[in-house]
Amino acid sequence: MAALVDGLRADRGALEARQPLPEVPALRELPSARAVMALPASNELGGPPALPAPGRYPDTYKRFELRYWDGSAWTARTATNGIQYTDPVG
Repeated sequence: MAALVDGLRADRGALEARQPLPEVPALRELPSARAVMALPASNELGGPPALPAPGRYPDTYKRFELRYWDGSAWTARTATNGIQYTDPVG
């Protein structure tokens, strides 16, 4: 029991010795919805995520090993074991 009391006293001493937290500056008034809507959409401002870079990625249709992404959409260009094929998207 004495060890428990000593432990509690040590914890209390550590708490009392802590420095107080710095004051947090007051929040400014939130911008209007109109001001927020005027901001450009980008990843840094929480806009839509960037699309993956063009390149070959695993075929989402699972018909081939790889399918080419042109930066905005999947294309008919595919490949399996290094051999290129054309396969309609969808």
